[in-house]
Amino acid sequence: MEQKYCLVCEKPVKEGLRILASLLCSECEQELLKLAVSDPKYSLYVDKLKSVIASVCVQQQV
Repeated sequence: MEQKYCLVCEKPVKEGLRILASLLCSECEQELLKLAVSDPKYSLYVDKLKSVIASVCVQQQV
């Protein structure tokens, strides 16, 4: 069985919020829900999500 890691904190996870082919652990999900758009951490989450979406788009173009 392949080990999965959180999209943001990169800790090993068995389950979490599935975003395309990635997982977001419950701790990072809860933090994201509480973040204000003006918080610098918010940009980190946005960048991570963009990279997931971009990688899926690249895979579909092949």
